[in-house]
Amino acid sequence: MGQLLSCSMCTGFWVGLFLWSVNTFTTLFTFDYSFVTGLFLGCLGSLVSYTFDAVFDDHGIKIDYN
Repeated sequence: MGQLLSCSMCTGFWVGLFLWSVNTFTTLFTFDYSFVTGLFLGCLGSLVSYTFDAVFDDHGIKIDYN
């Protein structure tokens, strides 16, 4: 389990796949219940997670002074 959460892209993918799998148990969001939608949500979650990881740090917005 620790290996799945060590990478920001992996964590985003599994969170997207989890949200797709609990689609029938909540009314917060509604998705089509197909494998293509699950794959799309996993990839979208991975993209969003990686973007946030690249932009933000523990101290706020990452600013590199080179």
